[in-house]
Amino acid sequence: MLNFLCSYHKILYIYQLARQRYRNARTSYSELENKIQKFNSLISKNQTQLSGLKSLMGKIPTKSFDYTRCLQDLQTHHTAITTNITNYRICLEKIQTIDSGNSPQSWQEFINKDCKKWQEQIQTDINYLTPGQELFGQFVDTIRGIIETEQSESDRSLENTIQILGIGFGGGAIASGVFTTHIDKINLPLIQKHPLYASLTLSIIATLVFIALGWLITKRK
Repeated sequence: MLNFLCSYHKILYIYQLARQRYRNARTSYSELENKIQKFNSLISKNQTQLSGLKSLMGKIPTKSFDYTRCLQDLQTHHTAITTNITNYRICLEKIQTIDSGNSPQSWQEFINKDCKKWQEQIQTDINYLTPGQELFGQFVDTIRGIIETEQSESDRSLENTIQILGIGFGGGAIASGVFTTHIDKINLPLIQKHPLYASLTLSIIATLVFIALGWLITKRK
């Protein structure tokens, strides 16, 4: 009788735990759905916002993990309630054998109706939540792939910019040295009258020319 009552209360307790975990999973699912909508809003814009994706990526794994934990707990509860239903049935059969079947009918109805219904409900919850686990896993992988792609493009753009400026300022510095050294040899009245300004102007022009040249080189590459 002690084992019988213990199994009975375990079944009630486990079912309550299972319902609570299902509600927690639904909450996590709703929050993850909101993240998916935010993600769709980001990628629907003309230019993907890398910072927004990184911020989104920082929040999703925690919610996804909570969702997975809820699903795993439900699976554990399903196993536990199945085990205790079996123990309850064994104890009930022994009690019925001892008292020649004079045990209360409600005991038998509990296992035939309530236990069966609760067991099926937990399995239904598991079946309902399982596709979401795969969906959110794919969602995380998708965001991670986009972030890696966008980051690579951003790094490549920054590298090209550095190369262009390096070519421009490097070439401009060389040209500036040449102009400064030979400015007095250029036989033009305007340059002879204002050699400093002329040298500065020619250096700027040379720098812009080399920047354009660098842009053409990186564009071809």
